[in-house]
Amino acid sequence: MATCSAGHAHSVGIGQRKCMKPNLEVLLQQIDSQELARRLVQARTARKLVQQQSAEALGMSRPTFINIEKGQRPISAHELLILSKLYDTDPYSLVALPPGDTDLIVQFRRTLQVQDLGLGQEQDELDMAIKTLQDMAIAYLELEQMVGKKHIFKVHTQYPLEGHRDLKKYAALIARQERQRLHLGDEPIPQLFSLLEEEYGVRVFRFSLPRGVSGFYGYASGLGGCIAINEDHPIERQLQTAAHETGHLLTSAHNVQIQVLTSRPHGNPAEQFAGAFGMNFTLPEAGVQKLVYDFLESNNDQPPSVRDLVAMAHQYSVSFEAFLRRLVDLEYLPHSEVKRLTSQKVVKKTKEALGLTTSGEPTYLDKILARYPERYKRYLVEAYEQDLLEPEEITTRYLKGINQGEIANVVARYTQVPHIREDGSLVNLDFEGYQERVNWRIH
Repeated sequence: MATCSAGHAHSVGIGQRKCMKPNLEVLLQQIDSQELARRLVQARTARKLVQQQSAEALGMSRPTFINIEKGQRPISAHELLILSKLYDTDPYSLVALPPGDTDLIVQFRRTLQVQDLGLGQEQDELDMAIKTLQDMAIAYLELEQMVGKKHIFKVHTQYPLEGHRDLKKYAALIARQERQRLHLGDEPIPQLFSLLEEEYGVRVFRFSLPRGVSGFYGYASGLGGCIAINEDHPIERQLQTAAHETGHLLTSAHNVQIQVLTSRPHGNPAEQFAGAFGMNFTLPEAGVQKLVYDFLESNNDQPPSVRDLVAMAHQYSVSFEAFLRRLVDLEYLPHSEVKRLTSQKVVKKTKEALGLTTSGEPTYLDKILARYPERYKRYLVEAYEQDLLEPEEITTRYLKGINQGEIANVVARYTQVPHIREDGSLVNLDFEGYQERVNWRIH
């Protein structure tokens, strides 16, 4: 990304971009107070200044300044600018995140055993996938700093796994509690990826992962929690993977390690919990029971057909097999039915008959945009409209793979359009949402 030297004014002419630094207030909120204190001490001593000189420059007592250098008293952006001038240093160098704060420690899960993937190739592919997630998350952080936004990683409660003999029941309890906290009730979750971003502050990206890897969760103090989802899997499976990784998020949000499973997931407590949590989070017991009850009531207790079950699974945006396994779990079906029904290979045709499949392949641009969180794309458009990004930067770093001629299309999709509600209040809708609402009313 193009940068400007600190402390110099730049005029903006035709064809030139504005040169703006990230918002200092935002960076001050993001950096750890002890890390900032360490840097302030280092900058002062490098100039051979004593604490009294710094305190006088700020117009405060020495004890108050000492508290700043201990990380016990916050420093304002104005005070930081005064000190940076006194210390002859760039104020942004005092608050920029160090490289170590963006190194992801990743915990991932696999649906196949290690030997099924090939040990040599597997490690290289996983290392590359982890680096890809890290690069995308750092790009997200850069966009936040450009537009002066603060990212908040907000996992409200960490649930310990120790001391719980029945992790399956424990996971069901936690899933129910999280649904209640998020006011989801027992209804399907309409936008799970957006929910993770809005409610947990997790950065969710979708891109190609090694064969057999559905997704993984990682954490770094400068980035917060990050989830990678395999874009090559069907959307229902992607959503189930996101719910699974949320289980990891709720049990080890700040202290995850790289974990290679050499046995089936049910032999690992963390995987056992995450799997059960994901199932209960996406398919709540009461919701599924009501769905089945309503069907039986309206069909004189006749058992559902494959067509009916496919339609039920679609309501909760889960795969046909996942829905069958949930019915087995709730004792509506014998386990043998899962294998029998899934082996019939009629699900695709049934979906087509019900009109549940999308017509045609998504465009190349749609595929690229689907890899990034919604807020990421809005920040990118905001930065571009403020002349903080060059087209080449977008195509080579922030939306890799698109061409410069498609940038205008991206901007149009994520430009905010004012809309007046019926009660007279003003709300901003994105361009596509606004168009969709108008068409719906016309119909």
